[in-house]
Amino acid sequence: MHLHIYVCFMEMRTNMTITKSQFQEFSTCSAHFWMLKDLPDTISKEINDPFVQQIIDQGIEVEEWARKLFPQGVLISSWQEEALSDTKDAIDREVSVLFQPSFKVDGLKARMDILVSTAQGFDIYEVKGTTSKEVKKQVHYWDLAFQIEVLERAGYKINRSFLVELNKDFVKSGPIDPEDLLTISDITEEMIDMNIEIKQEIHAAKAMLSSPQPTTCCCINKARRHHCPSFAHFHPDVPPYAVHD
Repeated sequence: MHLHIYVCFMEMRTNMTITKSQFQEFSTCSAHFWMLKDLPDTISKEINDPFVQQIIDQGIEVEEWARKLFPQGVLISSWQEEALSDTKDAIDREVSVLFQPSFKVDGLKARMDILVSTAQGFDIYEVKGTTSKEVKKQVHYWDLAFQIEVLERAGYKINRSFLVELNKDFVKSGPIDPEDLLTISDITEEMIDMNIEIKQEIHAAKAMLSSPQPTTCCCINKARRHHCPSFAHFHPDVPPYAVHD
């Protein structure tokens, strides 16, 4: 009886859907990822850092500018299951450009920024409200590689992959032209190189969900600004101001 309950629990855990943002949390702190999926009520969801909120707001604004590069695009404005249905319907109707399409397959879920249909497959554009920096690029690559894996598991062919960022040399003079404001980098080869690694990490993330609750997290070895939202849960004895600051 107890074994049956345990097996059912493990099946339920491994069937939990992993979103793009949750996978990013896994890549940063696997223990926090476990807490996020199993005990989300213990984690504060408030954004107290004005700088973090500014980055979020800026990202939304930059994405709106990026959409101006594709005036024929259609926005999938719905959410959850409705967004999945609306995305499939738009693809069936052969809409050439989709903003915010959603896909869910094999316990994975992702919402893309811009998806463009071509004769060779889909071109995918990941929009970031930042300028090009090598450290940030690795995070962005990881994010896009997850989306590509979701699309391919859903049965769609990927043609090219692009990263859209702010042009650090842009100077406003008159009306803003999105082609001047933004830079588009073709990172198709980089995504191909990450194909095996992303599959391995997704497998590891799913395995993490079937593991017992972690007793600690690796953030104890990081500076305060890199601590995960579950840090206080795992390290209650660390004072508000410590060596991490």
